[in-house]
Amino acid sequence: MDGPRRADRRIRQHRPARRDADPLPDRRRAVRRPLRRHRQPARPVQGLARRGHRHPSYSLRDNAPFVPLRLVASTYWDVLGDRRSILAVRGGLGSLLGAGRADVPRHLRYYAGGGGSVRGFDYQSIGPRDERNRPNGGASLVEGSLEWRQRVYGDFGAVAFVDAGAVSNSSLPDTSNLRVGAGLGVRYYTAIGPVRADVALPVVRQPGSSGYGLYVGIGQAF
Repeated sequence: MDGPRRADRRIRQHRPARRDADPLPDRRRAVRRPLRRHRQPARPVQGLARRGHRHPSYSLRDNAPFVPLRLVASTYWDVLGDRRSILAVRGGLGSLLGAGRADVPRHLRYYAGGGGSVRGFDYQSIGPRDERNRPNGGASLVEGSLEWRQRVYGDFGAVAFVDAGAVSNSSLPDTSNLRVGAGLGVRYYTAIGPVRADVALPVVRQPGSSGYGLYVGIGQAF
């Protein structure tokens, strides 16, 4: 009689060990982790992001190749470690390699100004202009942004920012005609990213551009 009872107790004691060794919970966690990482780019809180663009091209008029080059980097600091106070910094450079501005079509030249560039200025209004005072594009570009992002209450937040940028006729970036804009904004955070509304004023104005800018969109400015 004692033999079957002892065997039954051993079986009952051994079953929890088999459930603990079941790999299914690990597989479920492995599926969920990438989803959490995938949502992070919608509202980055820390780290460094870099991207570059180069478009080898050929001028039929001048029988010469050229390369528009663009480099952009941004970094984010979780200042207080609570994901509510974020300092975001962005910088960008662009240059036409192998050709002058006049040798490149307008759509391949560099422009600055607007919601994704220098807020407080009209879209692509910064830089050289033609004889009709229309933006004519340049051969180089330099941009920078500094933004403080503060979560205020629940899904609402606020930002304060300063943007700067310059476009030059030279292939080497030049800051002698640097334009600066500053402003404030509000954020409403959703599952697909923040809905943003920013208002900015030019600190160093560009002739021919308006005196303020209002920008509404989905996602952070950078």
